[in-house]
Amino acid sequence: MSKTWKKSLALLLALVMAFSAFGSAIPVYAANDAQGGSLPSNFIVGKTLSSMLSKAAEILIGGLLFIFPNLDWDKVDEYVPNTEFKGSADFVDEPTAQTWKAGYASRSIIPNDISKGYPMAGFLNGAVAKSVYEGDGQFIRAVALDAGSGIVIFASIDGFGMTNATVQALRANLAEFAAQNNIVSINFTLSHTHYGIDTHGLGQDVKTLITSNLKNLVTRKSEFKNPVDETIYSLLLSQSKAAVTEAVESMEEGTLSYGSADISELIKDKQNPIAFDPNVNQIKFVPADAESNEIWLVNMGVHPTSLSREEDKASADYPGEIARYAKEVAGADVAFFQGAQAALTKDSSSLNLPEGSTGYDELTVYGREIVNRLLAIDNYTEIEPIMNIVHTEVLVPVTNPLLWVVCKFQMANNRCVMQSSRIQDALAVTEIGYAELGSSLAVLLLPGEFSAEIVWGGTKPASIAWNGTDWQYEPIANFTGGRKTIAFGLTNDQVGYVVPDNDYANTFADVFDKYYGENNKHYEEFLSLGKATASTLTEGYIDLLGSVR
Repeated sequence: MSKTWKKSLALLLALVMAFSAFGSAIPVYAANDAQGGSLPSNFIVGKTLSSMLSKAAEILIGGLLFIFPNLDWDKVDEYVPNTEFKGSADFVDEPTAQTWKAGYASRSIIPNDISKGYPMAGFLNGAVAKSVYEGDGQFIRAVALDAGSGIVIFASIDGFGMTNATVQALRANLAEFAAQNNIVSINFTLSHTHYGIDTHGLGQDVKTLITSNLKNLVTRKSEFKNPVDETIYSLLLSQSKAAVTEAVESMEEGTLSYGSADISELIKDKQNPIAFDPNVNQIKFVPADAESNEIWLVNMGVHPTSLSREEDKASADYPGEIARYAKEVAGADVAFFQGAQAALTKDSSSLNLPEGSTGYDELTVYGREIVNRLLAIDNYTEIEPIMNIVHTEVLVPVTNPLLWVVCKFQMANNRCVMQSSRIQDALAVTEIGYAELGSSLAVLLLPGEFSAEIVWGGTKPASIAWNGTDWQYEPIANFTGGRKTIAFGLTNDQVGYVVPDNDYANTFADVFDKYYGENNKHYEEFLSLGKATASTLTEGYIDLLGSVR
C-alpha cells in the first residue's frame, strides 16, 4: 500500500472521528417513534453532520481514485447484455404438461483442508473458519422443476452472498448440460448466513482486499483475479454442476402445491417502517412414487445472524437446521430461499430458551420451530403445471464512494459499465428476475437485500423520510397480475442493501445514528450501491413485468 494511500485513509478516519466527537458534544433529545409520524427534534443536526462528512468523503475518495487508471470496462454505449439463460421463450396461461416433474440434490462446499483457515463473510472483520459445527456445513441444494416447457433450476447456497459475475461463471460451467437437457433458467440464491466460508469476495480484511487487487489497476484489464478463495471458487463450480446434474437426472412426476404459515411473532424488524412478509412460504413437491422424498422450497425473510462475530466455525445458521430437521422428522429434501430481509432478524422471545443457551442452541430451536410450523400448514393450494420465468440485466448507478473503491480495486468481482472516464459515473451490472408457478403464484427474484416495503408496500411518507419526499412507486407486488407474490432475495447477485430513495441518507449516516430516533438508523447505506438503487431496480421490475403481463 503506498504512503499516499495510507495518508489518505488516515485523513478519512480522522474526519470520521472529528465529526463523531463533535456530534457527541450535542445533546440528544428524546426520540419519537418514526413509525408514529414524527422525528426527533434534533434529527436535522445528525442529518447535517452526516451529510457534511459524506460529502467530504466523496471529494477525498473521488480525488484519490482519480490517480489510478480504470480497468478496461465496457462503455455504456458499447455494452452488450448477457443473453444466456433468459428464461421462457413465451409466457403461457394454460398448463403445458399433465403433471409436474421435480428432482433434488445436495453437495457440500466445505473444503477438506478447512483447518488451515478460510475467509468468512458477514462482518468485514477478516475472520477465518477453521472448522465446522458438528452436523453443520455449507451446501448447494439444487431443485429442478419442469412443467413441460423447459427445466428451471432453483439452487440454494449456504453463504453470505455471490456476485452476478460468479453466477454467470456457474451457469457457463453448466451450459453444455443445460443445452442437452432443455434447461431454460438457472438461479442461485444465497441464504445470507454471516458465519460461512466466503462465497462473495468481501470476506478478507480490507487491507488484503485492496493490496491484492492493485495489479488490476496496473494492467488495466477487466479479466481480473477473482477475490473468492481459489479452492472455494473451484468447489462452487464443481459442486454446483454436480448438484444440478443429479437434480435433473433424478426428476420424477408428482404434484406441486403452495402453502404458508404465519410466523410474524418470530420476526423482528429493526428499522421503521415495520414491514415484512409475515409468513414462512412453502412450495411442496409430492412425488407420485410414495417411496420417494418430498421436496420443499422453503422461503422466509430473516437474517441468519445467530452466532458471535468472533466465530471460527462455519455454520449455515438456522436455514441449515431447517434442512436437517425436516429430513429427520419428515424425510423431506429442503432448499431454503432467503426473502426480502434488509433489516429483519429473528425474534426468539416466544421460544422459551433456557437460561444460558448459546447462539447455536438458539438457531437450532428456531430452525426446528420453523419446521414445526411447516408441518402444520393446512392451507395448501395445488399449482397447475405452468412455469413462466424471465430475467434481464439492469444497470445501477454507483453513488456510494466506498463502492467506488470496491469497483475500482475489484474487491469483489462485480461487473461495471462506464459512462465516462470517472469512476463516479460507473454503472453496476446486475440482474432481476420473475417467475410464475401455476396461475396464482409469483416469485420475484431479487438481487441483494431488499427493504420489504419496496415489494409489499408501507414505505415512509414524506413527513418522516430522510429526504422529505414520498416514495414514487407502487409496491412491486402490485404488478404481478393479482398473484400471490413471494420474494427470493439475494438471487443471482448480491448488490448490498436496497433502500427506498426517499429515505436513503448517505454513506456515513450511521456515524450519527443517535439523532435519528428509535428504529430509524441508517446503517444500510454503508453497503448500498447508492441513492438511486431502489428506483432503478423498481423501474426495471415494472418494465419487465409489463413486457410479459
